[in-house]
Amino acid sequence: MVALNARPARALLCDSNPHLIRFYQALQEGRVDGATARKFLEREGRELAREGERHYRRVRDRFNAESRPLDFLFLNRSCFNGLI
Repeated sequence: MVALNARPARALLCDSNPHLIRFYQALQEGRVDGATARKFLEREGRELAREGERHYRRVRDRFNAESRPLDFLFLNRSCFNGLI
């Protein structure tokens, strides 16, 4: 997500990962922004701290069923030290 930190006035981003593309589209359409992502990650992080692997697996199952962009972000940040 380095491209998003650069904050160009205009950019073209592409990838072969459909989940990443959906995340970029959610950003572009305004369905996801910094405030909603932070609120979501803070809430899910508290649940992860409380329930551990059980919560991680619940979010993973939800993502596999629904492919929500914020679940993708959570899984990206909470597994393999934030790397997919």
